[in-house]
Amino acid sequence: MSSDAAPPSPPSGFRFAGFPWWLPLCTAAAAALFALGALSTIDARWEAGMRLWVRDEARPAGDYAALVEDPATLAVAARYAAAPLPVEQLASSLDVSRDGATIELVVRAGSAIEADALARAVADAAVGESLFRFGSIEGMQVLGRIGDGPRQVSPRMSETAALATAGGLLLGIAAAAALGSRRARPISGVARVGRARLRPLAVSDPERRAALRAEAETLPSLTLNSAAVANAAMLAGGYFTPLSGYMSAADALRVGAEMRTADGLFWPVPILNQTTDAAAVGGAERIALRDPLRDGAPVLAVQQVERVDTLSETDFARLTEQVYRTADPEHPGVRTFLDNGRALVAGPIEALDYSYFPEEFPDTFRTAVQIRDEIAERGWSRVVGFQTRNPMH
Repeated sequence: MSSDAAPPSPPSGFRFAGFPWWLPLCTAAAAALFALGALSTIDARWEAGMRLWVRDEARPAGDYAALVEDPATLAVAARYAAAPLPVEQLASSLDVSRDGATIELVVRAGSAIEADALARAVADAAVGESLFRFGSIEGMQVLGRIGDGPRQVSPRMSETAALATAGGLLLGIAAAAALGSRRARPISGVARVGRARLRPLAVSDPERRAALRAEAETLPSLTLNSAAVANAAMLAGGYFTPLSGYMSAADALRVGAEMRTADGLFWPVPILNQTTDAAAVGGAERIALRDPLRDGAPVLAVQQVERVDTLSETDFARLTEQVYRTADPEHPGVRTFLDNGRALVAGPIEALDYSYFPEEFPDTFRTAVQIRDEIAERGWSRVVGFQTRNPMH
């Protein structure tokens, strides 16, 4: 039986995968218009730059400048940025200049995002490669962007591009408004790791901090490696809530295999105090942790030693593969992880400060507590978090 009647319209309240039925259509249309705008843009090129500072006084700054353009560095950078271009193409779009101990690099690409990502990736890769090649903790560090960020060079946009982009923007705003009006719902099967109350391990009470400094002078000392220093600073700032300190071998191995600690807490990577000098701990119950990244290696924290574990070579190799997805010793992260040692000193810490971060980065360093306070002051109800390669970001 046939009918000439028009098909019924969707009933009121109809939802497509939990959204209003028109939202996927609106989103698809916005995406199509944005794509048209992008394809209609003629000869739009962008460039972004980063500034590096050579801190190593024992080695010529020119050695570090040459390292920025080294094919091995650029191969690492291409992996960092997930750049869909050959190393040769990245090399041809890169300019490097040096003024004394300051190195500037500029990368050209087809979009602002791509140029910025590639510039950052080259800078990070150069710093990592310098540590691996020259073995200097001083080495060089990233000072920041050149200027206010990526800038467009030789931009020309057609009328089609302008109209399509404007239309896509309007539809995108409508879709975002509809999406934002929906209450967020928990996703089944995803572990909840956020905490209403943070757990910063930095000691804020002046009397307690003075007592710990005095006690530290009577305790056995363990000089940390740079990774353990970074972990202590993140623990101090509350970023690693609800952890109370460094993980044991049991925690580390389960985190590597399942991304959960021994007691079931979801955690993506092990937080470790690795050492090649377990004898320095001896049978001590408490030890002073010293920071080699600052002059005089001052006490960074006091640790309650719960146990000292030594990973077998098999477990260590497996954990390396699980964390870095490679066991290649040429990988800078793998090389550092292997060099830091198989002995793990586990237990809670009380941190006296945040290492060199507040002094070196006074305008950008924030603890997790300070970040939450600023979010509250700004009245934000939703924020996006992302993980970059180094601590403090």
